[in-house]
Amino acid sequence: MEVMIEKIEKMERGFGAMIKEIKGIFEKQVEEMKKEMKEERASSETERARGREGWEREKKELLGRIRRIEEEKDRAEGEKRRRNIVIKRVDWNEGSNEGTVKEFIREKMKIGAEIERTHRIRVGDKNTIIVAMMKSMEEKIRVMKEKGKLEKRIYIDDDLTRKEREVQQQIKRIG
Repeated sequence: MEVMIEKIEKMERGFGAMIKEIKGIFEKQVEEMKKEMKEERASSETERARGREGWEREKKELLGRIRRIEEEKDRAEGEKRRRNIVIKRVDWNEGSNEGTVKEFIREKMKIGAEIERTHRIRVGDKNTIIVAMMKSMEEKIRVMKEKGKLEKRIYIDDDLTRKEREVQQQIKRIG
C-alpha cells in the first residue's frame, strides 16, 4: 500500500509540474497576446491620426477653394452690376420699359442716356423699383453726376450686390 501511495504522490508531483508548465505557457501566451494587442492599438491610433490629419488638410483645402470661388462669384456679380442704376420712388405706369426710363432721364435730368435694358424689382402701389443697365460706364457716370437735379423723393443709386448692400447698411447704422 505504501508503494501505491508513493506512486500516487509521484503522479501528483508530476501533475503539479505539468500544471505549472502549462500555466507558465498560458501566461507567456497571454503576455504575448497583450503585447500584440497593445501594438495593434498603437498602430490603429497612428493610422487614425494620419487619416484625421489627411481629412483636416483636405477640409482646409476645400474651404479655401470654396472661399476663392465665392470671392470670384462676388467679383463677377459686381462686374455684371457695374453699369446698372436703381431708380426708386417714381410713379411708373404699367408698361415701363427702356423707352419710358430713357424719357424719364431726358425729362427729369435733362440728359440723353442710352439704356440697354430694364427690369422691375418690386411692383406695387406704383412705386416700382426699376434696374436699368446703361449702354456704357460713361452713360452711368453722367446719370449719377446729374441725379442731384431730381426731386427730393426720387432716388437713383448704384446696383449693389447683397454683400455690398449689407456693408452700406452697417455703415449707415454706425454713422
